[in-house]
Amino acid sequence: MQRRPRFFRLFQKIGVQDLSWTSKINLGRLFFVFMRRTIMRPLHPPLKVIENKLFMPSDALLLRWAADDPSLSQETVKDLENNSVARELHADLKNQSDSAKVIEDKESESAPLPSFLSELIDQRIAAREHYADVSVPSPGQILRIDQIVGPKGPIDWDLPGPLAVLISEPTETKNVWYGWMVASETDYASHWDMLLEPEDQPFDPLASMIQIWNPVHIYIPSNAPVLATLQPKRLQAVRALAVEFATGDDPDISLSQPGHIAPRATFENFSILTGSPISGDDDPRQHYQVLYHRAADVLRKVAPSVIYDQVPAPKHKNKKMPAPSWMDDIIQKTKDFFQIPWGAAIPAAMAFVLVVSFVTYIFWPLNPIDKTYETIVAQKTDEMAQEWRDFRFIWEGDARNSFAFSPTGQSTPATNAFSAGLLTARESLLENQDFVLPAPLKGNWSKTEWAPYFELGRWTFLLWTASQFDRQPTFWDDQREIFAQLKKDFVKRTENDAKNVVSQLEEKVQPFLVKLPSADDPKIYDDLGFGLEEMMSILGGEA
Repeated sequence: MQRRPRFFRLFQKIGVQDLSWTSKINLGRLFFVFMRRTIMRPLHPPLKVIENKLFMPSDALLLRWAADDPSLSQETVKDLENNSVARELHADLKNQSDSAKVIEDKESESAPLPSFLSELIDQRIAAREHYADVSVPSPGQILRIDQIVGPKGPIDWDLPGPLAVLISEPTETKNVWYGWMVASETDYASHWDMLLEPEDQPFDPLASMIQIWNPVHIYIPSNAPVLATLQPKRLQAVRALAVEFATGDDPDISLSQPGHIAPRATFENFSILTGSPISGDDDPRQHYQVLYHRAADVLRKVAPSVIYDQVPAPKHKNKKMPAPSWMDDIIQKTKDFFQIPWGAAIPAAMAFVLVVSFVTYIFWPLNPIDKTYETIVAQKTDEMAQEWRDFRFIWEGDARNSFAFSPTGQSTPATNAFSAGLLTARESLLENQDFVLPAPLKGNWSKTEWAPYFELGRWTFLLWTASQFDRQPTFWDDQREIFAQLKKDFVKRTENDAKNVVSQLEEKVQPFLVKLPSADDPKIYDDLGFGLEEMMSILGGEA
């Protein structure tokens, strides 16, 4: 007689024994998934330990505070005084320095280290010796970041512990590279975390897991220690996983199993080792990612300042030039405020997702529109931010109802995608972390056939912003290339919306864009800005 599944007795108890056999099997599968999540083993180390490691004041900073170091800024001292744990540690350090402590020597044997700690120590020593004389930077290296450094030297920013970053490709800005955060807590591996394997040895335990969901721009000092080096094929696997993360379908959350890792194949059939999908807000890995994305912000904040420092001054004086106030301020603050959400349907970490050539694996760090975005962000001023806040699209309501979409307005997927791109660009420039696309515009347009309209919307608002402030000559060369590519894409399309786009580009943008930069006739900038405003109204319609 065939043995009945283990769930049969459960079905009898809950009164579903009369269900069909197929229904019982499906119910059993659901029950198994439920129990697997309910009886999930604790992940190591606990989230609180990770949070303290990433954000608690460093020992060096606490010692300086206890010694009344006059070089500490008032803002830093105030932050320390507002931290209850830091206050307790400060009091302990004061007490230790004010009272003499006599420690009696006792003959005792030290307890042997646990075997797993000995292995980690040996692994760290092996990596340190192997990479001691390796020069940096080079693609595939995982670097240890012990101090935040900019072109002018160390930045006064307390880093509680070392961070690790895999660097992949240099940007056009000297010493600024694209890469991903790397961590040691493999228990928290998700579908988008790639674990290092024996073939990657030797590697420091700090460099155990590459966070594909956490890309960064990083300014690299020449003396950053190397923790590991990925061979070219392994770096290709990382890039392939990044492509899958950026363009692939979302993983099946029913397969979620925190703490579980398994081999799988990614784009172009690279074999990799990853965790399972994150199931939702109750999954501890969700909070883990929030912590590490926040920790990576300290690296992201330095790159725009470097880019700004390397932008040459404008030659003509007829236009407003952004002041460096925002960039001067950004490297001084220690608060978590720099985040660039490209829309509710796109993860915040995708702000700097790196694009890979699908055929040759040539690594393209940013698409041209993202590069335009970063150039504008690097020169952001309070005046520009106020203009963005004051700007209203034709289909927006007043301040009390900022997304007052007409319930009767006629829209198409094309107009909705274009409007979503406009909104995404504006809210991202404003660093509005609470921004959510309103109902008519929701959707991950970047993964649909309407993606060109979404990108056109983003670029239109960015170009409008550029028309209000001066830019270096090469900036306009880049915009002409973007224009040519967008026009080429829409010429190939057959729908009426695409024909309308081509008409608007030729009429409202091309006549002025070809003449920029223009030191002799600043009116061209105004004409371009006005044309772009008209194009936003016409192509966006009543979204």
